[in-house]
Amino acid sequence: MKRYEVVEVVKMTVQRERRWHVEAISEQDAIRQIADRESCDEYAGERRIMLSSEPMGWRVDGNDVDYEQGEAVPQADDFADIGGAG
Repeated sequence: MKRYEVVEVVKMTVQRERRWHVEAISEQDAIRQIADRESCDEYAGERRIMLSSEPMGWRVDGNDVDYEQGEAVPQADDFADIGGAG
């Protein structure tokens, strides 16, 4: 047996929502304070929502590899026991 590093590559679109509690004279002033980084003291947290994902492929030991399921079946040889009841 040989050891491989396998990486699944997935392209994702993520929506990030960051929240602040701001004291302001209007909604627009509240946005301005955050945009101008005046009110960063009242940071209330963040959440990320995955909107979509798309499989991009596989990388094995640093090389891009196309997955061929039919080729993934172990082959019998003199060195490995591929299983089965006997």
